[in-house]
Amino acid sequence: EGAALVGSGGMGGLVSSLADSLDVVRDTWVAAVQREESSSGESRWKIYNDSRATKELRAEKEFEYVVVAHCGKCAERLMRNANAPFAHRLLRAKFGPGVPRDDQLQIRR
Repeated sequence: EGAALVGSGGMGGLVSSLADSLDVVRDTWVAAVQREESSSGESRWKIYNDSRATKELRAEKEFEYVVVAHCGKCAERLMRNANAPFAHRLLRAKFGPGVPRDDQLQIRR
């Protein structure tokens, strides 16, 4: 049937192998991201090491994709001012004892 992939030394090995041909920055503190759209309609991301978005991770480079591997609350905070409302809407969560509205994400046991 389909092909199977196995990560040698864990799933990190699989991801590293798939990313060999890409320019990937990992294990980096990111305090802010900003999505910018070019005149041709393509999106690019700038990544910052400070929350005021003044110190770029790589000033000479704009990234095509951003992968956020963090808890939902921190990911929401990171994307809040990123000029990416479509992504931010998916991350919004409200923690509390009440039942969420139908249009809110809910996690049930």
